[in-house]
Amino acid sequence: MYPKILFLLFIACLFSFKTFAQSAFEKQYETFDYTVKSSVLEKRIFYLPDEASNSSSIKNELNNDEMLHNLYKEKIDKWNDALKNCSGLQCLANALLYSDSENAVIQTELGKLYHQSEKIR
Repeated sequence: MYPKILFLLFIACLFSFKTFAQSAFEKQYETFDYTVKSSVLEKRIFYLPDEASNSSSIKNELNNDEMLHNLYKEKIDKWNDALKNCSGLQCLANALLYSDSENAVIQTELGKLYHQSEKIR
């Protein structure tokens, strides 16, 4: 008789621990501020674009580079054209992709800016 009672007591404790653990887990994420985590990721992974959006001097340095400025305008035009003319997600996604040659231009120009501008460094 005692083994059955002990077994049932053990099962009851197990379920209560599981319920307690779930509620503690859920409470942790109810109060978590996801906007803070997002901004931290933006700063760590996309440092230069984040700084450019917060600093007018860095934004001006990037806009003053003719090659980067022209590439940016081309991308905006391509995206606007895709928004008007694309019927599927693949077409829209392709408008956002950078080609190898575009990536090479970006890499070269950012490298030049890094060496020329203390603000970019």
